[in-house]
Amino acid sequence: STRTFISEGWWEQIISNVQKGDFVIIQFGHNDSSVEKKDRYTTPDEYRANLSRMADEVKAKGGNAIICTPVARRKFDSNNQLVDTHGVYPDIAREVAKAKRIPLIDMQKSTSQWLAKEGVAATRKYFHKFAPGQNRLYPKGLDDNTHFVERGAKIVAGLFVAGLNEAKVAGLTKLLKEN
Repeated sequence: STRTFISEGWWEQIISNVQKGDFVIIQFGHNDSSVEKKDRYTTPDEYRANLSRMADEVKAKGGNAIICTPVARRKFDSNNQLVDTHGVYPDIAREVAKAKRIPLIDMQKSTSQWLAKEGVAATRKYFHKFAPGQNRLYPKGLDDNTHFVERGAKIVAGLFVAGLNEAKVAGLTKLLKEN
């Protein structure tokens, strides 16, 4: 979460190394919005303040902050409709980006459209879904609807690059190479 990222010193490690012209991509929300996980949860007001702080500190160092909304989780309802799991947090990210006049890559929107189009069954292959004994790292299995396997991550990376192009972040897109 933004709160733990700051309190554990990870943000300081990043911001202390930012140099003029660097790009810093700021994407949080999954853990911030997890009310049931008290060790991670960050209130909406704290989340807004933390994103604002990060954007301000990047700008103060001459860097280029980019805010991303969190990617969608793979959660479908009984009618096979994708369900939002992030509440107000993506909207807060959008608001901070607008207020700070920095680019926003709306990963929630693009990944939600992609997952909804693919549907319940087809999206399984993009996430960490392992039966017991199928993966040596997860001998008891894993049913993870948040983290992508390589195949899904490549699609999400493509959606991110499309978002960079749409937001006209030319200083960064010119550095990217197609793979």
